[in-house]
Amino acid sequence: MCYTHDVSTSRFAALRKRLAPLVLVIAGLALAHETCANEDRREVTVRFELGEGAPRVRELHVDLFVNGDAVSQLHRARTVGLAMGAPEMKSVLPGRDVELRIELAVDAADPAAADGRARRGVVTRRIHAEGGAVVSVPLADDIARLGAAPERE
Repeated sequence: MCYTHDVSTSRFAALRKRLAPLVLVIAGLALAHETCANEDRREVTVRFELGEGAPRVRELHVDLFVNGDAVSQLHRARTVGLAMGAPEMKSVLPGRDVELRIELAVDAADPAAADGRARRGVVTRRIHAEGGAVVSVPLADDIARLGAAPERE
């Protein structure tokens, strides 16, 4: 019997054909793991402290942004005759630096000046969130400012 090529080369070629798909799958899994691990997602709880003005808050709407992308939102409205309580939101964030855009609808601080309409305002806060953190956002001063400001037509 006559061989036209070296037997050792054919064994190497057979081994290469069997191992190449396995190496490709392992490389793909390693790449996927690196990509997911670098996503750096963390769960954060954000509490909104309304302070003494809590009974005057009619609505609270919060948009949470990370790197300019809206990640989460919260909307709370007061039930007639009841205070809103302490609103909080839990979110899984892809980054640490977070921007909160908070829209408030507040009753007037002076009942004599109240005309039944809510006074609205937008507040922006930036927070730095670590994984598992509970971040408090004080809004008492903003509620007092909105409640004291005259209604703009």
